[in-house]
Amino acid sequence: MKTHKLATSLLTLVFTLALGIPANADESYEPVGQVELTHTEIGFLINIGGGRGVLKFQGHEYPFRIGGLGIGGTGIHGTQLTGNVYNLKFASDFEGTYTALRSGITLLNAHTGARKLENNKGVAMTLRGTAEGIRLSLGASGLKIDME
Repeated sequence: MKTHKLATSLLTLVFTLALGIPANADESYEPVGQVELTHTEIGFLINIGGGRGVLKFQGHEYPFRIGGLGIGGTGIHGTQLTGNVYNLKFASDFEGTYTALRSGITLLNAHTGARKLENNKGVAMTLRGTAEGIRLSLGASGLKIDME
């Protein structure tokens, strides 16, 4: 079952990258929610990761799980990120695969720059935080979010 989910996520990422990365949220829009998440990733050229988070939306907190795949990175690192959520009308629309291009180096402990991601429903996030570990990345990544 896990192999099927991994293969499906990888295919989704590959097709998304082949068709182009969706436009990111315009920060001139008002955020409609906040998000906090912790994510760990390990890999050599193909990266696999996972984690957990909480969406704060319309006075409620919605826990979620994260699965992730990336192409073009080496190392192991963990990130703690917080940020704003845009273009969200229903909490259920938060689920989905978020994509982004990425580049950077993490050596032990570093602050991450703003990371913008968008899912196939037009929901977008702008994330900032800290990363710990050792990583060199240049490529693309996808995060699969499933509500708990």
